[in-house]
Amino acid sequence: MALERTPPELSADIMDKGIIIAGGGSMLKNLDKRLREETGLPVTLAEDPLACVALGTGQMLTDFNLLRKISIECSQLAARSSARSCELPLRAASSLA
Repeated sequence: MALERTPPELSADIMDKGIIIAGGGSMLKNLDKRLREETGLPVTLAEDPLACVALGTGQMLTDFNLLRKISIECSQLAARSSARSCELPLRAASSLA
């Protein structure tokens, strides 16, 4: 399970707040229900799933300090987990709202 390899501070956020799915794929029929059943975590469809990824990226790019903070956190997360890529940390994503 990927959550077992996730740093404790991030997995605590996921366990506490659940998963928010976004983008076109998130609108697949019953995807949220299936993810909820498979993970046992709360799963929520983003308010405007088609636009929220672009809007959040735009907000992040207008705040250079936030972009730098996320980049550093992403690098540290990737180094700890030997990951090739990094998901936006939830605590940084929540500051975009």
